[in-house]
Amino acid sequence: MRMHGTALILLFSGLFFFTAAGAQTLSIRADQWMPMNGDPGAPRPGFAIEILHAIFRPMGIRIDYQLDSWSRSVRLARNGDIDCIVGVYRGEAPDLLFPQQPLAFDETAFYVAAGSDWRYQGVDSLSGERVGVIDGYSYGDVVDDWLASDAGQASVAVVYGLQPLRRNLRKLLAGRLDVIIESPFVMEAMIRELRLSGAITEAGRIESPPTPLYLACSPARETSARYLSEFDDGMAMLRESGELARIMARYGLSVPPQEAR
Repeated sequence: MRMHGTALILLFSGLFFFTAAGAQTLSIRADQWMPMNGDPGAPRPGFAIEILHAIFRPMGIRIDYQLDSWSRSVRLARNGDIDCIVGVYRGEAPDLLFPQQPLAFDETAFYVAAGSDWRYQGVDSLSGERVGVIDGYSYGDVVDDWLASDAGQASVAVVYGLQPLRRNLRKLLAGRLDVIIESPFVMEAMIRELRLSGAITEAGRIESPPTPLYLACSPARETSARYLSEFDDGMAMLRESGELARIMARYGLSVPPQEAR
């Protein structure tokens, strides 16, 4: 793999820093959200986790990735109990520290059980429906504002835990929910995994530009700024070598734009 001289200097300076400081561990938490991140022990733990291994392993930094609920993961990072979380919108945790480079771009979509004639026609069309959402998630300003309204509070059903999307799907198929709000690339991956093609139908999307998803790190840890800088440099090297494209292709995805706008 070719590297520019500056990249080599950054890499070797990073190696010296972390070797001098002793063995380093970068702690990552998130709930299961494939293809972004999944089972830590799986051959394919998610493209975000593979990217982090590819960037930090050559520096001698071990990735300690474990699953936790999303709200707890955010709280642990905020308090400095872990280093970082993955799959974060800037708006849902603005007090955390973010790199320049996004991991992916996301949209907000609505899903119903096959046979349902409900279709998304603006947030007012959600009123009166039993809407499944996940604790601590942001769904963009339009939906978040509706969820915080009286109509949203009367309609929403919040799920918690490590695999909340699976729980929402079970509730949808059992007739206990009418609509699920979810990321299209996450829902499509889950439908493939659970072999639910034909059982779940997309019922519309928010008409807005895709939203960048990030690695985000604790403001309470001195190492966060360095980790984020190394992440941005590492993403540039993975792009140049073609390894980023190979990682994303394993999950049926393309390389995200170089910087979020």
